[in-house]
Amino acid sequence: MMIQQVLDRKSIIDKDTFPDELKIAWLSELDAQLFIEVVQTHENPDDIKFTPYTADDFGKQLLAPFPYDKLYIPYLFAKVAEAYGETEDYNNHLASYEKSLREFRGYWNKKYMPLDPTRKKEKFSGVVYV
Repeated sequence: MMIQQVLDRKSIIDKDTFPDELKIAWLSELDAQLFIEVVQTHENPDDIKFTPYTADDFGKQLLAPFPYDKLYIPYLFAKVAEAYGETEDYNNHLASYEKSLREFRGYWNKKYMPLDPTRKKEKFSGVVYV
C-alpha cells in the first residue's frame, strides 16, 4: 500500500485536523522500526531497503505488503488518539495494531530466515539482539 492510500483510507473513516506531513512522519517512524526490528534481523534476499519518508512521498510504497499492510490504519488511529489524549480509543486502536503487527511478524518469520546471533553482531556493528 502506498502512503497516499493509507492517508485516504484514514480520512474516509475518520476526519482529524493533523496535517498529512505529520501522519507521513508517523508512518516513517513505524516503517523505520519495522525495518530495524524485523527486516534487518532476517536474511534479505530481496535487498529491501528503507529511507525515511518525506512530505513529498505520497506515492511511495510502505514496507508491509498486502494483506499485512492493514497495520498502518490502526497505527495512525492510535497516534491521533494519543495526541488528543483519548486513552480508551488509543488502547483500542493499539490492540488492533498489535494484532496486525504479530501477523506481519509471523509472515516475515515464515518468508525470510532469521539471522543467527553471530551474523547479527557482524551486520549491526556490535549491536547485540537478545
